[in-house]
Amino acid sequence: MILKVKKPDYLGESMWDFKHGDRAIQAKIIDMDWLSDFHLRKYDIRPGDSLRAVLETQIKYGFSGEVIAVHNFIVAVKEIITESYTKEKPDLFN
Repeated sequence: MILKVKKPDYLGESMWDFKHGDRAIQAKIIDMDWLSDFHLRKYDIRPGDSLRAVLETQIKYGFSGEVIAVHNFIVAVKEIITESYTKEKPDLFN
């Protein structure tokens, strides 16, 4: 899955906020090798960048079959996709 980073967790091991299409997703990264490298600043990830990752979703159901909890876990980060921002500079001399 490709998940657009909305809010990374720079300090600990809590949930990150992502976007997948129009849907907001919270996920905990359990790829501890990658997460350790991220906290050691080996990767520069900013809001708007994306992660190509393996996502595991665990869904808990109630007695009537209704969804009572959804938990997302990133088990492996495969690639960082950096958002490229290009702004055209105004031509002041034309």
